Amino acid sequence: MIKKAMLLIAPTMVTLFFTVTAHGQEVPPGALVQMIDCSLQDGVTMADAVAQARSYSWDETSPNFVFFRQSVYGGSYRENYDFKIASYFPSYSEMISRYSAEKARQRQTRSAGFFTCDPATRRLT
Repeated sequence: MIKKAMLLIAPTMVTLFFTVTAHGQEVPPGALVQMIDCSLQDGVTMADAVAQARSYSWDETSPNFVFFRQSVYGGSYRENYDFKIASYFPSYSEMISRYSAEKARQRQTRSAGFFTCDPATRRLT
C-alpha cells in the first residue's frame, strides 16, 4: 500500500517542482529582452555591482526590468565574463525611444568603476 502511494505521489512532486522552477525563468509576455555580457572590475564583487544598480534613479528612459544573471556553470563563459545583464522593454520601438531620450540627456555611464560590458555581445531576444 505504501509503495502504491509513493508511486503516485513521487511523479506529482517531480512535475510540480519542474513547473515552479520553469515559471521563474519565463520572459514577460510581449517583452523584448536586450542581453549583454559583462565583467566586474578588480576588487568589485557581484553584491557591490547589484547594490550600485539598485541605487540608480530609474525614470521613463529606463527599461521596465533589469536582471543581473550570474553563471553558476564554470564553463568557457566564466573565463571571459562574470555575468549577464538582461534589460526588458515592452517593444523594439519603445527601447529605441528610451535609448534616444537617455542619450540626448548625455547621462554618465552608470556602471563606471564597477563593471564593463562587451558591446559585441549585445543581442535582442
